[in-house]
Amino acid sequence: MVSVAAVGADQAVGERGTIDRQAYRGPDPVALVDRAEELERLCELVERVASGRGGAGVIEAEPGLGKTALLGAVIASARDRELRVLHSQAEELEQRLPFGAIATALGLGLGSPDPRLAEIERLLRGGPGNRHSGTTDAQYGLVEAVLDLVDDWCAEGPLVLAVDDLQWADRLSLLILHRLGRLVEQLPLLLLGACRTVPRSPDLDQFRRGMQAHSATWLRLPPLGEPATIELIARLVGHPPGPELAGLVARTAGGNPLYITELVDALARDGRIEPRQGQVEATVTEVPPSLGEAILHRLSFLPRPTFDVLRMASLLGSTFDSADLATVLDRPPTTLVEPLQEAIAAGVLTTSGKHLVFRHDLIRHALYDDVPASLRAALHMQAGQALAGSGAPVERVAEHLLQGTASPGEAIVGWLETEGDRLIARAPALAVELLRRVLNLFGAGEERAAALRVKLCTALLSSGQLKAAEQEARDTLPTVTDPRLEAELRWVLVRAAFEGGSPEALHEVELALASGRLGPVEAARLQAYGAITMYTVGRTEDAEAMAYRAQETARAYGDEPGIPETLLSVGTIRYLAGHYDEAIELLAECRRRASPEHTEPEQLLMLHIVLGFALRDSDRLAEADEAFEAGMRIAPGIGGTYLSNYHVGKAVARYLLGGWDDAVAELEAARQTLDLFGVTRAGINGLQALIAVHRGDLAMLSRCLREAEAAPLTGTGGRLYEYWLVWARGLALEAEGHPEQALDQLFDAWHQGVAGVPQARLHHVSPDVARLAAALGDRDRLRIVAEALDDHPTGQRTPSILGSGELARGLLEESPDRLLAAAGHFRRANRPLYQALAYEHAAVLLARAGDTARARDAASNALDRYTQLDAAWDLARAEARLRDAGLRHGIRAPRRRPKTGWAALTDTERKVARYVTEGLSNPAIANRMYLSRRTVQSHVSSILGKLGLSSRVELAATVSRLQAAAHD
Repeated sequence: MVSVAAVGADQAVGERGTIDRQAYRGPDPVALVDRAEELERLCELVERVASGRGGAGVIEAEPGLGKTALLGAVIASARDRELRVLHSQAEELEQRLPFGAIATALGLGLGSPDPRLAEIERLLRGGPGNRHSGTTDAQYGLVEAVLDLVDDWCAEGPLVLAVDDLQWADRLSLLILHRLGRLVEQLPLLLLGACRTVPRSPDLDQFRRGMQAHSATWLRLPPLGEPATIELIARLVGHPPGPELAGLVARTAGGNPLYITELVDALARDGRIEPRQGQVEATVTEVPPSLGEAILHRLSFLPRPTFDVLRMASLLGSTFDSADLATVLDRPPTTLVEPLQEAIAAGVLTTSGKHLVFRHDLIRHALYDDVPASLRAALHMQAGQALAGSGAPVERVAEHLLQGTASPGEAIVGWLETEGDRLIARAPALAVELLRRVLNLFGAGEERAAALRVKLCTALLSSGQLKAAEQEARDTLPTVTDPRLEAELRWVLVRAAFEGGSPEALHEVELALASGRLGPVEAARLQAYGAITMYTVGRTEDAEAMAYRAQETARAYGDEPGIPETLLSVGTIRYLAGHYDEAIELLAECRRRASPEHTEPEQLLMLHIVLGFALRDSDRLAEADEAFEAGMRIAPGIGGTYLSNYHVGKAVARYLLGGWDDAVAELEAARQTLDLFGVTRAGINGLQALIAVHRGDLAMLSRCLREAEAAPLTGTGGRLYEYWLVWARGLALEAEGHPEQALDQLFDAWHQGVAGVPQARLHHVSPDVARLAAALGDRDRLRIVAEALDDHPTGQRTPSILGSGELARGLLEESPDRLLAAAGHFRRANRPLYQALAYEHAAVLLARAGDTARARDAASNALDRYTQLDAAWDLARAEARLRDAGLRHGIRAPRRRPKTGWAALTDTERKVARYVTEGLSNPAIANRMYLSRRTVQSHVSSILGKLGLSSRVELAATVSRLQAAAHD
């Protein structure tokens, strides 16, 4: 063990004798000199949140300029008003630790009785990612849990969340802050932050852009000018400085308040200032040339044991636990009481709950940098080993091991073998770095190295590094001899290849199954997963056969947890192939057999999502909603791809039902969901673009198509939504005056299928294909559509498929009766847009035939439905066609729904508004309405926009006023 007494023993830090502890109190915290304007602006935000309106403020400054002091003053103001305050300081050593800054702010690990915090702690501890989701989706589920908790707390009263040193904050903490920044317009939430001007990470830049987009107060502190420097010196020494002292400090410190404070204190300690004619003057012309040296010079007055303890503490970060320090020093905690008390009395440390905190991170850095690099690395290694032996959290152990020497010893290898899975679950990126370093110690072919390489592959996959995980798994596979490790590695390889869109995914499945190294149960589960992979490359029949084999094997071997997995695979493939009834039957059996005890949460949610898709496309929309809602109740802590699929699935159902505002709310919720592999991106942009076309919203249409172009599809799963983009682009071409190009694009997509989606599942697109073909007189294509729908490839005869068939036949035969029959089918299917389309074409044909009464009735039905949908583009087309057909008089389109005011709200939005008035949080409203918190958030934003309001407080007052007026 390295002796603490040896730390810096040869460094020129001066003699450290005893001092008068009663007289020596150290410098006061940096005074808020010349910061009155900034303090006033930030305190206005405190007043605002106290009144129920949210906001955000960020302080940016170079080190030592007083951002922490200013932030502390604002926090004190909030506490004086008895507001709930959450506060943390990001740690430089914890940048790779997911949720580090947020966990500290929430007070995780402090034994809170709040069950919501306890649940977040459980999710944070987690476990190794499973074969279906990995750690990343679990982390995004935790993001959702934190956002729910903050939302709930805001419903209880105003909340202030402040994070200092954002430049060190981990990616997921910044993500949560970024997402909360979108809520400050809805909630009584004040976000406060402070950061240095450098370094600047991409995540911090994204946070900055997001804050500025939501009108955050962003302050950049300048250095103090000469008058403020003189004022600060006067406050520190109790008298105005003379010209020599003022000039010396100004030249050296450059207006940096911390540097000024440390410099003046060092001069006072050395007896280098003296009173002269009512002023205080310096008696020297040379001072420490840097802030770090000034800090060390001041600290040289501390007793040697205290100084050495502080040096070791600097290795533990800006905030540390005295018990950890005792562990690392291998000393009884009681022996640290005196030196730590001296450090607190000297103003070097402060207390924060159960922890000790360096008064300023620059003080810690001065101590840390004063230790030679080689010795510092050895001390980090010593700290990591000591903390590992004491059972400290794995991520803290790993941080020190990474800072340690480049050649980890046997103890570290053994620690990774036993604790590696826990580290991967908690901090996969950190695990990748440490595993890579350790693996450099091993030669090729060493047995222990193979197990660690498998862990590395898992860590790469869990951190979303798909290409690296795939390549590492390929390189590792030949070195593995243990069948258990091989099975685990092949799972990683298949998942990384599939989710990364690699053409080798199916080949890897087939190699794994042909290897003979997998047991029957493991092989069956891989077949279930591989069947989906096989389907996506167009081998539909082979995929179904593989899925059925997996199901038979699972049943034969009594693999109860595996049977639902295989049923889900078979049911999903039957759905993707357009066999909705069979899919529903299989998925219903899967639902009966699955249980939270034996089935992974991600599978439970995906089961209900696919079941919802199948029920939706079978025109059983109420049952589809129940399936979606049940999935969210069963698996509330799931994030990432699964949650995004849920939102898109519900959005499609709302689009078909004609609830387009509700569909947009779901799509906006999906946009805010972190779909790491981009599975739903095409669906989000495609469906929102489709709604924008029908509404004539060219700005939204352009935005969606631009975003789609900027983020091309790469993953396998994402291509299953591609047809929504193709559909939207086709209608956009028509709207731009290019109907021939639109028909070419849409007909080819419908006829040939799009990215693995067969014609059987594209019947939603067929009404637009038939309409365009009829408008352009392309009877050949129109006949192909009609015949295909007459003889649907899967034999499905749902009302919407029947309606599409009658529509195509009616256009081909120019039969108004068939078109009216199509409208009837679409009415039973709850498809108002297609119902309006059928009525529109029937009205035109009836008018041309001279049947004016029936034509007017059909026209009124068409215009009424287009108006209810706010389908401005379709309405304009229909009115023009009806005029051309001679229906110029007596047809009045119903009054359009207003864009603003209470009458502009949808039924769903009115329900949400009433719940807000009752004081419910977004999560509580979501539970009442069987929606997600994100969807409710989108609805609240829409409500505030339509009513011209800026907060939930104003919304509650407005609704109460309207309700009171209604009762008068």
